Amino acid sequence: MSHSIIVSNVPETVSDGSVIRYIREMTGSADVVHMQPFPDQYHYINDNNGTKTMQVFFATESEAQSANTLFQGPNVEQDLERAQQLFHGTSNPSAQVPRTVTELDSWVAGDAPNTEVRPTGRRISVTMI
Repeated sequence: MSHSIIVSNVPETVSDGSVIRYIREMTGSADVVHMQPFPDQYHYINDNNGTKTMQVFFATESEAQSANTLFQGPNVEQDLERAQQLFHGTSNPSAQVPRTVTELDSWVAGDAPNTEVRPTGRRISVTMI
């Protein structure tokens, strides 16, 4: 039996590889078995908001639960965008990705607000199936 979560409103600029790596590094143990566009290849991008929806599969329920908890953080959109920049070598090396969920709440990239965040008012949402 597979376990999955549906993650909505992921910034379109964040690659699937960055999402997989973010999940692996932030949870410490959850390996993504498979990831696919949700609900399908033709309807997963929201052009108006610049976001996408994906379904992420895990081998165990505990891995899915860890990822579910990870995506419920208050700054997950900004964290994903920073992770995308760091994983692709375009970020300030001093702004390290936190390695645990407990470090996530205290991760601040500086005093200035993130200027790359879209003013959509939409948050990343996650549903466990």
